[in-house]
Amino acid sequence: MTTYLIVDTETSGLGSVVRACEIAFLRVDENLNILEEQVHLTDPQIVMDPGAVAIHGITNEQVAGFPSNSDICAKMPQPFTWIGHNSSYDQRVIAEHVTFNGNLCTLALARRWLPNTTNHKLATLQKELGLSEQKSHSALGDCRTTLELLRVLLDRSGRTLPALVELESKPKMLPKMIFGKYRGKTFDQIPRSYRDWMLAQTDLHKDLRYTLEKLEIL
Repeated sequence: MTTYLIVDTETSGLGSVVRACEIAFLRVDENLNILEEQVHLTDPQIVMDPGAVAIHGITNEQVAGFPSNSDICAKMPQPFTWIGHNSSYDQRVIAEHVTFNGNLCTLALARRWLPNTTNHKLATLQKELGLSEQKSHSALGDCRTTLELLRVLLDRSGRTLPALVELESKPKMLPKMIFGKYRGKTFDQIPRSYRDWMLAQTDLHKDLRYTLEKLEIL
């Protein structure tokens, strides 16, 4: 039986080494019923960036002596299918401590199934889709918003959760750039130097990497 976890973290910053200071997850079934909910403060064991603290309000002093990232991740049922908004970011933070065998990114899904929103940030989608208000910059609040967003995406796509996970497991060619200053442009309109720069990024979404790599050999 597949285990589905909606995962979110608050982190130490955006530097080369990033760790979590808060980890939350919702365990849901394929009908998106919540089976379990957990949120934990965790000691990142590095000094947090002031900019990150200003956003989420969690300081090193508040989490000093709390369990480490690996200790908190050990509480997560594994292996699991990872669900998250911009899931590649959170995976970069804690993936070394968990075992997951599937991935569903609601950011990528929103770009496909919700093309007419102002942008695809979670806060924007929460407001424009009329989703429930949650505590801002909170790992648990973002998990709950992601769950509500996923319900919308399942409805828009006309697919079940297992079917959508299966669909998203296979990389696809994108017709246009999906974010940034070249959003909406066809890939032949994007400078080669910028495409090369994107390919060098380690957390590039698989559909975008697949598209760019295909263009390289055409």
